[in-house]
Amino acid sequence: MLVVGGAEGVGRLVAGLFRGGWEVTTVVPASVTVAYGRVLTGYHGGAAGLARTIAEGRIEVIVDAAASFDAELHADTAEAARATGVPMVAYAPPALAGAINLPDAQAAAAWVARHAHHVLLDCADGVLDPTAFADDADNLYVLRRAPAQAEAWPRRHRDVASLPDVAGVPDSFRDQGQKDEERAVLRDNQVDAVVLPDTGEAAHQVTLAAAESLGVPVVAVARPDVLPAVTVFDSPEDVVRAL
Repeated sequence: MLVVGGAEGVGRLVAGLFRGGWEVTTVVPASVTVAYGRVLTGYHGGAAGLARTIAEGRIEVIVDAAASFDAELHADTAEAARATGVPMVAYAPPALAGAINLPDAQAAAAWVARHAHHVLLDCADGVLDPTAFADDADNLYVLRRAPAQAEAWPRRHRDVASLPDVAGVPDSFRDQGQKDEERAVLRDNQVDAVVLPDTGEAAHQVTLAAAESLGVPVVAVARPDVLPAVTVFDSPEDVVRAL
């Protein structure tokens, strides 16, 4: 089994497959930790590199669990599957429910320019390019997980604390503790709109709940439509059960 990872939950996915008896090879970015099986980190070598890994590992099934906005890795995985003839399924975390869904950062920038004054902008380490908001001279942008460099920045901006840390935290505690902390971030920065990419991160559920409790709208930039015509599961457990 080859899991091409990066999406939140890939560690649970690999653990479940490993416990189910699969020999798992995982290809993930260096920032992702996987505790089971053979783990290959860093650059994956493109479609040709993945195809070579598939052939050398005698892979029988591929799971595309790449990060939602990693269009290149999705494309390389699909091409490697086609080239080798190995069947593939996909895992993608559920989309964020309850947000205003817009197709891209440009549409989000146009929306907040009309409707907001103090915007919490989660760039997700470069998934959203702050350059798209650089022409807005009126709004103050509170940047979260801003990239180290950008072609341009919003004219008025400042940085804010990172996402709520929900790793290993039960849903009930997120409701009681994490949401209160996130609500304080929104209040302290006078945020009247939130923009984030629909990455499927659990922490975004905390942000959404905190914003809803304050009547603050949340704009979610939609994921690119990059998954091929394969069966897509929205939880690691569903993938494990199916395989």
